[in-house]
Amino acid sequence: MANIRNLPWGEKWILIAILAALPFLAVRLLYSILADFEDNNTFNIINGNATVQLCMAVIEEFIITIFFLATGLAAPSLKSTISFGLALERLLDGPAYHSGQAIVMREEAHLKNWISIAQQTPYKNASDKAFVKHKLREQLRGYVAMTDSPPIQFVQELMEIYPHAKVICTVRDPDDWWRSMEPVIRNAKMPFFRFVFYWLPALRYFVTCYKAKENGRYRELYIQDGNNIFVRETYDYHMRYLKRVVPEEKLHSFSVEDGWEPLCKLLHKPVPDEPFPRANDAATVESSFKSMVLKGLLRWAQVFYGGIWLAFNRALLPVHANTPHLIQPIIHRIQSRVPVNTRSQTPIRHLQTLSL
Repeated sequence: MANIRNLPWGEKWILIAILAALPFLAVRLLYSILADFEDNNTFNIINGNATVQLCMAVIEEFIITIFFLATGLAAPSLKSTISFGLALERLLDGPAYHSGQAIVMREEAHLKNWISIAQQTPYKNASDKAFVKHKLREQLRGYVAMTDSPPIQFVQELMEIYPHAKVICTVRDPDDWWRSMEPVIRNAKMPFFRFVFYWLPALRYFVTCYKAKENGRYRELYIQDGNNIFVRETYDYHMRYLKRVVPEEKLHSFSVEDGWEPLCKLLHKPVPDEPFPRANDAATVESSFKSMVLKGLLRWAQVFYGGIWLAFNRALLPVHANTPHLIQPIIHRIQSRVPVNTRSQTPIRHLQTLSL
């Protein structure tokens, strides 16, 4: 440290610049690696219709529950999910809930609530179920539509909360569903993201939330014949679950390819005089997720840089016994600009006090 302090100022600033650049170079390298992973289909966390989904729509005094498995489309995308959500918002005149958006946009407590819900399953007693139903009401308050996991694993509880619900299911080829779903599940469990999102509110619990669901309701519903929770047969298991908990007269089907008419007929709404929403936001959502990853890496860079600065500033800058050395040049500059006959120690002491 003493040797570094004795270096010429030019060499000191070169060393500082190198130390400052290191974390940002590391972030750039990691982000490039992530881009390569994506090209190899190992980083498709957001993979559109790869997930089974549930929509809930509130109409006046009752809830219509709309459930659909993936989209029935051949190409993995969010087109069906987003389109269906936009259609519900248009017909029901209110916001649609999407768990992916909620993780990013809602407060940290919202994601923690999903974790606490998942941790209560399988139920050990009646109070566990009562807790879950209370939290479900709390989580969905204010929305007219809801999509995506984890709510789809709580259809039975939602039907008990909203007994007038209807369930609409669009069926997709199970093999196609699994080809889309497999990389999503594989990447959602990567510990890497627990590290990346550590400094970001809400997102820091991303992996924890998935693990809680996996160890709770996922395992309860989908572990059969010794499988590994999510397998090709999970699609069939979930369909059986729906048929078991949803009365036959409340189970319906819908495809976004059919447009407004069947959906409006089901919801008893007039057909809007406008095209059915045809959103395809998969690229946008994936881009947003990559931006969040980059934000997490940059936050780590800030932490790293701050630590480096604190560790080396005493070694790189001259130390004065009575004044914090980081503001000493500022104090000298102020002193040099104050006329000699009016100069006093008061402003300097004030600065020293503020710096402590």
